[in-house]
Amino acid sequence: MTRPEHPCMPADRLCRSTDVPQSISAWSTTPVAEELTAALIAPRGYPVLTEADRGELRTRLLWCLERRADLLGEALTRITPFALRQRFFGRAVTPFRWSPWTARRTIGIAAVRVCTTGALYAPADAVATVVAEMAGRGGPPGSLGTWLSRAAAPVVALVRAEATTWASNLLSAVDWSRPGLRPVIGAPDRWWCSPTMPRVAIRGRVDLSVTSAGNGNPRGPRAVLTVFEGCPSPASRVELGLAPLVSALTGPLEDVPVRAAGWWPAAGRLLTFPVGPSLLADAADAVAQALGPPCPPVPVPPAPVMRPV
Repeated sequence: MTRPEHPCMPADRLCRSTDVPQSISAWSTTPVAEELTAALIAPRGYPVLTEADRGELRTRLLWCLERRADLLGEALTRITPFALRQRFFGRAVTPFRWSPWTARRTIGIAAVRVCTTGALYAPADAVATVVAEMAGRGGPPGSLGTWLSRAAAPVVALVRAEATTWASNLLSAVDWSRPGLRPVIGAPDRWWCSPTMPRVAIRGRVDLSVTSAGNGNPRGPRAVLTVFEGCPSPASRVELGLAPLVSALTGPLEDVPVRAAGWWPAAGRLLTFPVGPSLLADAADAVAQALGPPCPPVPVPPAPVMRPV
């Protein structure tokens, strides 16, 4: 897929997604899948986000970005979960390039969609089909299809292995046979661009959005799930808060997920966080700190002085 010149697109393109039928119930037999699915669709037990909360978030974020204007160049600065993690630990953010590691999610998402429609059952077969189609279709310079069409056979084999592992991890994480479960696999990334500093764009990305029929908000995702490598880190909480933050800044409050979950299959760890003002404020502060030194508090107008009549 070709990276856009500027990621902030109209809302109808950002929010478009398609529900898929579930026909892979054999993947839902593990206790882990049952536990993770129950955590995703658990009833809401905390206050909802209000318009006042969103206003404070937007004010805080814009204030911090304006304080960073002199530190940013003319090029577009993308704040992604990966960039947030790298800057959290003081590491340099390297330019994006296709590799077996960076291609595995795009291919894995497509393979999971193939499996959930019942066209193919084995993730390896679905991945092989997706890779062949992408390489045969090609695309513009810099796209994944073009890269795959020019990659050597050993590289393509490694791509297929990485993508198969990624797809298997997502397929085995959820109880797809749960009655009323409405999953959306790999919904399009959502972006928020500062209206005063269009050189800064924040990306919200999730691997799975889950809504339970008859339980909670029927419009927006009940919860969002992201699959990670390795094990959780101190940056995991704000990484998981980035997608709900973008949702809160770009769409109606009804579309903001009520829960953000992260799944680390290699470590067998699951973290879930309620989406509320605290999580979103921490994510907004992490975005600001990724661009420069700590941001000063937003100035509060002085209270009017009441004089005796």
